[in-house]
This record gives sequence, structure tokens and C-alpha cells, in this order.
Amino acid sequence: MNNARKLDHLRSLRSLAASIALRAAALLLLWWALTEGSLRDPVFVLASVTLASWASYLICPRGEWPWRPVKIMRFLPYFLWNSLLGGIDVAFRAFRPAMPMNPDIIEFPLRVSGKPALLMAWTVSLLPGTASVYLERDVLLIHVLDTRLPTQAKLRELEQHLKLLLREPNGAGGNASTR
Repeated sequence: MNNARKLDHLRSLRSLAASIALRAAALLLLWWALTEGSLRDPVFVLASVTLASWASYLICPRGEWPWRPVKIMRFLPYFLWNSLLGGIDVAFRAFRPAMPMNPDIIEFPLRVSGKPALLMAWTVSLLPGTASVYLERDVLLIHVLDTRLPTQAKLRELEQHLKLLLREPNGAGGNASTR
């Protein structure tokens, strides 16, 4: 029995090392892309990537998020398109000061909880004219640039996309639960 525990412990350590190594590789690739391939100070780069990898593991341990590559690939076009629209909207408002605005903080009652709600708070700012302000249980406070825009409908659409992204393969699991 003692050997079985040691073997399980060794497998767990290998899995941990693989998780951190994969994160480090992704972060190093991101660093390389953002610096256009420049790795001028390799010690600083490696230290930064190592700390960021460890921090990402502490914030989100392996197995905590049910990421599925196919679902991510389905979500990515929606995310990128709305990010582009959000950027264009901000640019238009910056270069056209006369553009109508009716800003406010709205309460958005969430139909998701747990990790989908957290991801909702992180990604809501991709929608044109919105920025997440505060998340408390089942309500998300959102700053909107113009209350006349169909913000509620766009938020429900985003929420639905996130529910599909985080749903377990068998449809069960608490990550996509609705109220």
C-alpha cells in the first residue's frame, strides 16, 4: 500500500509539473509574440514567465476549469469579433466627441454562477460600450457608455456563449448551472 501511495504522489507531482510547464510555454509564446520575437534579457524573461506560471497555477489550479479545445475554438470568433467591435466603438467615441452618450452603471442579474459568472465579469468589457465594475453573487455591475444601446440583450448573448463554453461534456456539473 505504501508503494501505491508513493506512485500516486509521483504521478501527482508529474501532473503538476506538466501543468506548470504547459502554462510556462504558453506564457513564453505570448511574451515572444508581444515583444516581436525579442528576448533581450533572458534571465528577466525566464524569471517573469516562471513567476507568472506559478501565479496562474495558484489562481487557477489544474482541473478547475473544464476547458475544451473545440469549445474554445467555437467561442474564439465570437470573442474576437466583439472585441473588434468594442475597440471600434471606443475609437469612434474618442475621435467624435459629439457622439451621443448616456453613461450609467447598470445591475445585470446573472443566470450563471461560479466560474461562468467570473468569466462573464472578465469578458464583459469586450462588448461595445461596456466595462465590468463589480461582481457580487448573482449580480454584475456594469458601466455602460450609452444606456440606449441593446446592452441587456448583448450581455445575455455573452452569458449564453460562456455557459456553452464551460459546460461539462455530459451536460452535468456545477460550472454551467443556471438558476
